[in-house]
Parts: sequence; structure tokens; C-alpha cells
Amino acid sequence: MKNFLLLMVCLIPILFSKAQAQTIPLLDGKTGIKGAYYKDLDNDLDQFVGTWKWVDGNSSLLIVIEKRIQVYYPYGNLYKDVLIGGYQYIENGISVVNTIPMMNNIYSSPYSYSIVGSSILDSNDGPPCAECLPTERRVRLFMDDPEREYIPVTITLRHYGGDISVPGQDPPEFIHMVMRSDSAILPTETSPTWIRVPRQEYTLEKQ
Repeated sequence: MKNFLLLMVCLIPILFSKAQAQTIPLLDGKTGIKGAYYKDLDNDLDQFVGTWKWVDGNSSLLIVIEKRIQVYYPYGNLYKDVLIGGYQYIENGISVVNTIPMMNNIYSSPYSYSIVGSSILDSNDGPPCAECLPTERRVRLFMDDPEREYIPVTITLRHYGGDISVPGQDPPEFIHMVMRSDSAILPTETSPTWIRVPRQEYTLEKQ
């Protein structure tokens, strides 16, 4: 009996260590297992990395997205591969909001960045996408306005273009962005009800 107890005492730290290092596909990220590492095994996030721009006359939206590996999520006590980013919106030639410089900061939580997330969507997930192929994957990210943090906004990104099947050509790549928000609790009756980037669908070209 003593030998059995001694064996269990020795095995528990080993088993715990293995559980801590458990690697799970990022597509299964909703399971939320503490200590696990949700890894982008299929590199689904890579297609969204880069600098993307939408232009309409004197107005523009610039989005910069980076991929970070094995980022610690303190709220769930787990690790994930994640996309972080920033954006600049210019209206009639005047910069309305610019969070891109924040990407140079080091935060204890990835949610401190103005664009962050790692939720991979398949063809069955909303919002509906009639153009999406059955095997196509999109991402859902959070988009935050530093001056209006009380407004919860999510963006869904779909990547297309960039077909390199033709030798010698460098075809353009695009992401289509759909914005959504749940109900916000306004600090005052006169508080703005939307972030400083207008609510609409955007098609941004890779720069």
C-alpha cells in the first residue's frame, strides 16, 4: 500500500505537467481547458496577417494584423495562437482614430489590443456567407475603440484572392469585413452608440 501511494505521488506531477502542455487545435478553442495550448495547426490565421486598406474618396480604413504564438490568456489560464492588430480611420482627409501605435506596447492581456481574437469560423457559423466554400474558414475578432470601450464590437473577416496558380503574377488579396455589436450599456444618455469607425461592410486590399 505504501509503495502504491509513493508511486501515485510520483506520477501526479508528471501527469499534471503533461496536461499543462496539452496541445489542442485552435478550431476547438471553445473547449477552454485550463493549461492547454490552442495551436493554429492548420495555419488558418496566417492568411489574415498583413496590412489591409479600404479607400473611398478622401476616406480610408487601414488595418494592420499580426499573428502572435502561444499567447497567455490569464482569464482562462490557457494559451492560444492569436491575431492582434490596430487600425486607422480617416474621414475626409482627417484622422479620426488611430490605434496602430498601440501594437508596439506589451500588455499582460491580449484583450488590451484594439483588434484581437482567434475564433475560427467554418461555413456553418454566422454571419451567413453565401459566397463561402464548404471548406472555407473565416475568423471572428474583437474591435475596440479606446474612447468607447463600453461598445462591444466584433468583426468577421473573410480572405479571398491571391491565386498564385498563374506563374509570374502577383494577384491582389482582399479581406471582407462585417461588423457587429451586442447591446452596449451607455455611460450616459448622450454617449455615442457606435465606435468611430462607421458601421458598414468593408473590402480591404492587402498592401
